Amino acid sequence: MGITQLGILGDFTGKVGPVVGANWKGINTLRARPKRSKKDPSQSQTEHRDKFKLVADVAKGFSSLAVYTFKDGVSKQTGYNKMMAQSIKSAITGVWPNYALDYSHVLVGRGSLPNVQAPQAAAGAAGIVSWHWTPLLMGKATANDTAVLVVYCPALGLSAYTTTGALRGASAGSLNVPGLSGQVVHTWISFLSLDGKDAANSLYTGQVNVL
Repeated sequence: MGITQLGILGDFTGKVGPVVGANWKGINTLRARPKRSKKDPSQSQTEHRDKFKLVADVAKGFSSLAVYTFKDGVSKQTGYNKMMAQSIKSAITGVWPNYALDYSHVLVGRGSLPNVQAPQAAAGAAGIVSWHWTPLLMGKATANDTAVLVVYCPALGLSAYTTTGALRGASAGSLNVPGLSGQVVHTWISFLSLDGKDAANSLYTGQVNVL
């Protein structure tokens, strides 16, 4: 069922016959309702779908994070879409149908803010992942940039992150993940500027066995 807010000339959302109305990123759109194809997908379509699913299984847990950590690039594209596109392009390895994901090439943040030097992640106390790094105070980077600490557990399909943790100048930060105790997680670090308008290209900080 379609809904119009201000009569025939107002905003319109939903389906009416062959027409679909929606609001995307503040823009009202109206398009034809897609028809289901009776054709089998082509080889290239199948390969792309498999790549998409492989990345989406990881990226879906970071959809809220991407709002903050993917700000540059095409303005009409969501942060999640930018994250997906980047990882499909750079993090898929192997030949169809044996695709695999190279976590070291997955970006969970992208921007012009400098990252840090020699970041490392390790198991801290039980249920805690800890990071240490050397601050890089150059360009737009400041000691008050906020660390973005990220983990993903393939075995459970679960992710965790913080955008309100330690500051760049502290040289260390941690993430409490008690639900991932005993699991192997992949880890990343990025940074957000003090005003939240810029992010750093994330760096992969390896696998950690959470205690």
